[in-house]
Amino acid sequence: MGYYNHTEVCFKIGKEQNHTLICDHSGSGKSNFLHVLIQNLAFYYAPDEVQLFLLDYKEGVEFNAYTDPILEHARLVSVASSVGFGMSFLSWLCDEMTKRSELFKQFKVKDLSDYRKHEKMARLIVVIDEFQVLFSDNKSTKAVEGHLNTLLKKGRSYGVHLVLATQTMCNIGISDSIKGQIANRIALPMDAEDSSSVLGDDAACEIQKPEGIFNNNGGHQKYHTKMSIPKAPDDFKYFLTKIHAEFNQRNLAPIDRKIYNGETPLKIPNTLKANEMRLHLGKEVDYEQKDLIVEFESNESHLLVVSQDLNARIALMKLLFQNIKSANKELVFCNKEKRLIRSFDAPKEYGITPVENILSVLDTAMNPNSALVIDNLNEAKELHDKVGAEKLKSFLEKATDNEQHCVIFAHDLKQIQANYDLSKLKELLNHHFKQRLAFRCNGENLNALKSDLPLLKNELNALLIELSKDSHTEFRPFSLQG
Repeated sequence: MGYYNHTEVCFKIGKEQNHTLICDHSGSGKSNFLHVLIQNLAFYYAPDEVQLFLLDYKEGVEFNAYTDPILEHARLVSVASSVGFGMSFLSWLCDEMTKRSELFKQFKVKDLSDYRKHEKMARLIVVIDEFQVLFSDNKSTKAVEGHLNTLLKKGRSYGVHLVLATQTMCNIGISDSIKGQIANRIALPMDAEDSSSVLGDDAACEIQKPEGIFNNNGGHQKYHTKMSIPKAPDDFKYFLTKIHAEFNQRNLAPIDRKIYNGETPLKIPNTLKANEMRLHLGKEVDYEQKDLIVEFESNESHLLVVSQDLNARIALMKLLFQNIKSANKELVFCNKEKRLIRSFDAPKEYGITPVENILSVLDTAMNPNSALVIDNLNEAKELHDKVGAEKLKSFLEKATDNEQHCVIFAHDLKQIQANYDLSKLKELLNHHFKQRLAFRCNGENLNALKSDLPLLKNELNALLIELSKDSHTEFRPFSLQG
């Protein structure tokens, strides 16, 4: 990873030194060092020996370079990651250690080295750039710390190793118990406070890029090794192509891999997993990236969608209509939002004629296997009085038996809840719309949907709230653009 007096400086993971902490100040060479580390691992070890999980929490999306072409060793490349995604990944990794422990018990071995005498098993090396972001959400800090402590304590035995990188160790909420379990320290040029936190002295104040200090004993001053760090190539394609060619030449089995980009819309698949009573709206924002399915299982599970952003409502509406179309379901669309007509040509795009009078639809028996979509509840005044609310309630109570479901869009649920004259409508929403979806939704309306919901920082993501399960799921809706 560097040189000192023309001698290679190497570090080990797997015995005493299992995990690594890297710290610098902006522009001092952390990104370059991470690339040197990743490329050395890929050069010296095959994917059945070492597998990499790369999570990037800064806006520079450094790890995106390993997706095109893909680095054969990379089981995960996640750029512009969210705290929720990182949480789910750490949880998955802890579960993976548990699975490995069960295998070790079967072979009566204690660690990876002994297990490898019986079967192949790769070391799992997790590189998290700007890992302090994981501690930025107070609601999840305790869980993050719990997962990290488990991985740091037990990782060595099961071949799981963390490489945690940050631009500062000051005031980022990381406990001494976590830092104390990381033996390998890489200090790049930084100020005295950070140097003291990483190395126990101010040695890193006296070096300049491309220099660094390596310490393999938890920062103990006797173990400082000054080094010069080589520069990674500007273009990785030659390196990745070479690794790919060697991979094919050795006829190695490909590994399962995942790519997650927090800044890229999710492309809609060619085939949606929708049917008469379910919608396929996107993928969960977690390591498994499972399909997000909305199921209309009962007359209480109709869907209420809340968003203050007209374009977001239109995007969800189009996705909804695409689902209904692929399920060969009849669509009845009641449009009460005048702005929508100017922005969304439903007759042209989906061959449907919006209905303005909702009560006339409710007075007429709708065909079985149909979906009723209403936009926007704030403008649908005929549903605000007792008569209209009762007619909608009558439809909702029989809908599931007729393979029908209802989706209502609203731009301001808080306004409806604050109106004392809308008691019947509020009662109807509470009883029949146990499934709720928030997309680009402000804090007041999130709280109106359900208390204690997280405010989503990524505008590409939405929340599915299931009141009957007292749960919520962050997901990324499919995009119909591009």
